[in-house]
Amino acid sequence: MPIPLEPVPGETPIPPGVPPREAQIRSVTVRPGDPVIRAKGAVRLVVDVVARGVAGDGVRVVVEHGKARTAAPEGAAATGSGWETWRFMPATAFTRWYPTGLWTVTATARGADGRTAVAHTTFRLRHDTLLEGVDTQRHDRRVSVSGTLLRVDPKGRLDYRPYRSQDVQIEFRRRGSSEWKVVDTATTDDYGWFRESVRFHGGGQWRAQFAGTDDYAPEASSGKGPFH
Repeated sequence: MPIPLEPVPGETPIPPGVPPREAQIRSVTVRPGDPVIRAKGAVRLVVDVVARGVAGDGVRVVVEHGKARTAAPEGAAATGSGWETWRFMPATAFTRWYPTGLWTVTATARGADGRTAVAHTTFRLRHDTLLEGVDTQRHDRRVSVSGTLLRVDPKGRLDYRPYRSQDVQIEFRRRGSSEWKVVDTATTDDYGWFRESVRFHGGGQWRAQFAGTDDYAPEASSGKGPFH
């Protein structure tokens, strides 16, 4: 179901002077750009539309699940003057009961000549994931990394539920370096648990990382170690 947005009180601009009769939209920006919904709480979006040549309050924004029904031309070139920012917020914040995946924001601006300009942008709404109980143990020239991957329960019966059959990357960061490198990959079982034994790489830290999916957010554990 489309969600219409209203301008935030006090944020709707009054274009200076005599604006162009033809409305133009330069950009549509959504914040946060990658919203993640946790088991509890909600996320409220802010949509900024940069436009000019708008007559009165002639900017509308609609947020809807899925791809845009119609294509829109690219935003107007960032030249000239008279650009104003119109800020919008949905009346209702996003919770875990909203569908995950691709959402489309459609902005429509009406000019003094009655014609409209349309622009789209998209964002992906994801549910939260957790890496719990991540542990590292050194056994001679091997290091084992284990833990449990959880996700927001898609059925809504629990806060979080084990996330099975997912790849979890085992990463290593050498002491003194800021770069994490993938060493191996483990797969979660029916209980979301994983364990992988990898070759000892010397002094540094280990962590587990889930890359995420179209519907579930990425997650990384804190570094464990160092081992010498």
